[in-house]
Amino acid sequence: TSAFNPETIQRFELATGGFSVKYGDRLSSLLVIENREGRGGSGMMNGSASLSITDANVVLEGGLPKSLKGSWLVTGRRTYYDLVAERVTDQEFPGFADLQARATWTPSAATRLTMFSLTSRQAANLEIDDDEGRGEFQDDTDNDLAWLRFDASIGTRGQSRTTVAFSD
Repeated sequence: TSAFNPETIQRFELATGGFSVKYGDRLSSLLVIENREGRGGSGMMNGSASLSITDANVVLEGGLPKSLKGSWLVTGRRTYYDLVAERVTDQEFPGFADLQARATWTPSAATRLTMFSLTSRQAANLEIDDDEGRGEFQDDTDNDLAWLRFDASIGTRGQSRTTVAFSD
């Protein structure tokens, strides 16, 4: 399962080294992921669901209600092979789940407010004990992040971007 939900990616860029000062003038690699906005007209809602051999994914999206200009997108994913395999074997299998939300409101042609949040949980606890080898692996990772960004045009050439963010 990818760390990024492919249903929500608008664009990605991989710089393998020596990139511009725009990204801090570093000599390592950089992956830039841009999530897309929700699709749909005013008040309309769209959705899709997919089921693969390892996970399930639900995407809901639409336009803001009434006369508000903007969109929203909510998606959730979860692996399920851990639930199935634990019933067949006496072993816990890795599991992953995430919930992602994005909303964009454009109150005027010169201003835009965007909100994004992501929470993900990963758990793995494996014990290997047989004649050939022994070992134990445990990984419990929780990620939570959210940001709010306000973009505004200042005159014909100026641009202002204010971002407030939280990451844990």
